Amino acid sequence: MITYKSSINGQAGTIMIMIAVAIVVIFGFCILCLDMPMVMLDRSQLQNAADAAALAGALAYAHSNGDQSAAITQAIQIASLNNAIQDRLSAIVITAADVSFPGNNQIRVRTHRTRATGDPLTVHFLKILDPSSDNMSDVSATATAQAFPIEQTYCVQPWAFPDSFNDVNHNGTFDSGTDIYNSSTSYQYPRDLGHQITLNMINPTGTKWCGNWAYPFDFYYLETCTWNQDWFDCVPHMYNVAVGDSLTFINNPSPTQMSQMAYDKLHPLLTEDPSAYWDGATKTVMGSRYTASPRIVKVPLIDPKLSNLSNGNPRGLGVVKKFAVLFLTQVTSTTLSGIFIQEVADGEQSASSSPEFLYTVSLVN
Repeated sequence: MITYKSSINGQAGTIMIMIAVAIVVIFGFCILCLDMPMVMLDRSQLQNAADAAALAGALAYAHSNGDQSAAITQAIQIASLNNAIQDRLSAIVITAADVSFPGNNQIRVRTHRTRATGDPLTVHFLKILDPSSDNMSDVSATATAQAFPIEQTYCVQPWAFPDSFNDVNHNGTFDSGTDIYNSSTSYQYPRDLGHQITLNMINPTGTKWCGNWAYPFDFYYLETCTWNQDWFDCVPHMYNVAVGDSLTFINNPSPTQMSQMAYDKLHPLLTEDPSAYWDGATKTVMGSRYTASPRIVKVPLIDPKLSNLSNGNPRGLGVVKKFAVLFLTQVTSTTLSGIFIQEVADGEQSASSSPEFLYTVSLVN
């Protein structure tokens, strides 16, 4: 027969087992509710820092013509401006060992809170479940960014000039069968970085492309085209121009009107930022009063093979080959001079990874 006392003792043993299981479950929930969110938050903070550092490093890498030291320095600096939890919220510290260059124009950055790097994340309840644990957790994040040439952008100048060709007969014009135009003769980055060009702003009216002339254009798909000063200010609309677009070149306004409009809009940019200059040593624009000097302009380059001019016709057709970026050095009533530079800008990136004068950076994983 089971006595009353033995029944109580049996129930007490069962209750103790249930309490022990409950304690394990409670601490398990503590890990899920407290430690795991901390790990997830830490990983998010590290990822944000890795993304920012990789993008900054890619910018520096492209802007310095592939200087890995400059890219590493910039990535480390940007990472240090971000915080992540360790035992408390503190700055993220990475070294050159955390930065690599896995591909063409690519930079990869790793941020961390790990034992191996001496900065693990401190958790609180893991040791209770695992007595061998040191209450530390390894968390890391990586990001890879790449520089891409831009194949579509906005706020380009309302004039363009032919891409560079080999003027075999030295007459200054592109003559089919005598002048050579291909990838080797084209303006190229970084070969032509720092090269100065002078363009005539009183446009020619012949049937052959002149390499040192600027041609005014309107977009061929606009039924009503007016080339006026508003184009220089990107109003009323900031029209996009893309590689492969056909631009309609016009002889109205007159060459004199065009030159005057260009002078009225471009010359003030020099006086607005007179201290800016091209530094051949760093291959960058220095001394500007602005983050981006207003003297930096985006200009379409025309493929002379795929374009045509019609003598006596107010319109000719030009196909955009690529974009040039010029730092204006002189603007007169008839000419302008500028230096080829490289510049980052908003726009649609090209599938090509070859560097160009106009580029953007983005994360690739």
